[in-house]
Amino acid sequence: GTEESSCFSPLSLYHTLAVLCSGAEGNTQTQLLSLLGMPDADTLSSEIARLYRLNHQDDEVNILKIANSLWLDDMVKYDQQVMRNLSYHHFASVYQHDLQNEAVGDAIRTWINENTGNLLQDSVEKVQMDPNTIFALYSTIYFQSKWSNEFSSNLSKEGLFFADNGTRTVTYMNQLNNPMHYYWGEDFGAVSLWLKNGSRMWFFLPDADKTTADVLAGSEY
Repeated sequence: GTEESSCFSPLSLYHTLAVLCSGAEGNTQTQLLSLLGMPDADTLSSEIARLYRLNHQDDEVNILKIANSLWLDDMVKYDQQVMRNLSYHHFASVYQHDLQNEAVGDAIRTWINENTGNLLQDSVEKVQMDPNTIFALYSTIYFQSKWSNEFSSNLSKEGLFFADNGTRTVTYMNQLNNPMHYYWGEDFGAVSLWLKNGSRMWFFLPDADKTTADVLAGSEY
């Protein structure tokens, strides 16, 4: 086991697999289309463009920016029509480099940082290609919004946080006079907070005799 937390975006993963599917053929493409729930490649192209436009936001308060990139080794010959499809429908950037050259790592890090507001600089410091790589896909998602009912720092208090690997002292945000629904599950309790872009964030609290793994394994979650 690991003590590190992990986080992934299903939306970002779907876009990445769609890019891969658009460059595939035969049984590989058929399997990817089945996984993505699409009847054919043309439908995937039109629907992935629609999905991008429906989710894209970029204003003073809200940002939801999806970025896709395909990195090809300069020894690889590519289908120009496929590249146009990736650019037009997937809004993907295509780059061709010597992927065995260490400098390509700098280019990829720059691309990631530019598309994530420089929030991942520490995480991407060691990005580099395996010598056998002939192409690579990178997809990022940059999300920013504000709580519909913002927290006051004056109400923040120290308290105990009970994690699976021990107890620690943390600073808790608090709200007063903000009624919300509380969901009681079989193994957990949960609340959700709305954000100004119309989305909401769910918070799950396992029951005292349950772990996070118990909650994730349950069908109710």
